[in-house]
This record gives sequence, structure tokens and C-alpha cells, in this order.
Amino acid sequence: MKEKGSTDELQADQLKREYEESELADHATDEESAREHRRRADKAGYLRRKLRERAESERQTRSEPRPSDGSESGSDR
Repeated sequence: MKEKGSTDELQADQLKREYEESELADHATDEESAREHRRRADKAGYLRRKLRERAESERQTRSEPRPSDGSESGSDR
């Protein structure tokens, strides 16, 4: 099974997919096909933005101080 890539790699994949689908929409020969490619491009853009939010959240989580593990209060029991 293929391992999932990093958030940055997934973002790059979605950016590529968004661009490719936009190009296909621009060069579609009929309106139905153009609509379908535009929808796929929009979805890829949405996913790329969500991945960017996830990456920002992960960076914030890594930079925040970790809470204590509770070992101080749990030893008195």
C-alpha cells in the first residue's frame, strides 16, 4: 500500500490537479464537459486550501509548549 505523502506534497498534488482540470475546462468542446472539469478544479482548490490550513495548524501545534503529562498529581493516589 502506498504511504500518504506529507501535507506539503498533498498540497502540491492538489495544485497540479487544480491547474490541469482548469486547463481541460478551458479547452473542453462542450459545456457539460467544461462544467465537470471546472467542478473538479474547484474541488482540488478547496482541498488544497484545507491542506494549507492543516499544515498551519500542525506548525502551531509543534511550536506550542506541551502541557504537563500529569505525572505529578497522579503519584499521590
